[in-house]
Amino acid sequence: MKGLQCLQELRPTITEVLNISGAAGASIGVIQGNEVYTAAFGNRDLLSGLEPDENTIYHLASLSKSFTAAGIGILVDDNKLSWDQKIQKESTVMDFLSHRTGLATKNALWKQDGPELLLEQGDTIALTSYLEVVEPFRSKWLYNNWGYDIGSHITEQASQMSWGSFLRERILTPLGLNNTHTSVDVPDENYARGYMPDLYGRLTDVGRPMIGEGTVQQGSNGVKSTVSDLLKYYKAILGAWKAETTATPSSSPLKNVRDLLTGQIPLDPDSKAGQWYGPGWAIAELPAPLRAMGTNPMFVSAMPLVGKGTAKKQIVWYHNGSLVGLFSSVHILPESDTIIVVLGLQG
Repeated sequence: MKGLQCLQELRPTITEVLNISGAAGASIGVIQGNEVYTAAFGNRDLLSGLEPDENTIYHLASLSKSFTAAGIGILVDDNKLSWDQKIQKESTVMDFLSHRTGLATKNALWKQDGPELLLEQGDTIALTSYLEVVEPFRSKWLYNNWGYDIGSHITEQASQMSWGSFLRERILTPLGLNNTHTSVDVPDENYARGYMPDLYGRLTDVGRPMIGEGTVQQGSNGVKSTVSDLLKYYKAILGAWKAETTATPSSSPLKNVRDLLTGQIPLDPDSKAGQWYGPGWAIAELPAPLRAMGTNPMFVSAMPLVGKGTAKKQIVWYHNGSLVGLFSSVHILPESDTIIVVLGLQG
């Protein structure tokens, strides 16, 4: 346990960060090689005082995108789709999943500041057709949740199953992700409620996000899971990538993972290090400031250089997710078999 012992020693620092940021609680999981470390902090329900653990269910927000992209990778392997299949006159499946269409983000059209949704599932395709083009096609990475909502519709059309049913049958059940859910309603038994500070700094329950199977933005934000399940999932992602890149036979249900982890468009053109986006994943070459995703860059003048002083450059795959009151994050370093998952109640 020596390799991960430092994480136990960081508990006071993590607790201080959560207190400073006003976060109600968090669950953390780390894999390094064959070692596994999990820890939890604060509360998952302030009213009852209940604490979270590695099996607490959190809304994943944009970590859901990896699941939708992985499902499409399976359909490509099934010859039901292709990455370059046209969705519009020019745009392909890969364009939408890589955020390179140049279409306006317009998140305010589907969400409020709380858990309510403003649109129905059936509104997505018509509305996306009318989004303004604000950047030239394939010229710039522009994050857009609509592409993954379109991705869930593509999944349903190609598989002749609902988005959630397809993920359960082809990914969740085969990988033993028994505590990962796509439905709007999830079990209350070990559930993390979202919190945000009010004008006086008091944490306020913001209610359950209503995104899930059968709603608008199901494919971009609809998955709920736990640290334990996500460590299994990301370990399977890493294993499938290794098998595909070394042409090793594999029984993994995940397919075309190498395509998911191949950069399709630059993430941060101003960075000296290479940073890209592939379907459902940000990809960076360390050392680098991981500033292209997440909310932290809005609050600091400069993001820290991650991997400073490393003997050689390393690849990291990462993604963040946020909904009102909730935050999620994953970082995978394939060269050291390291996986880091943080699920938290946003402050």
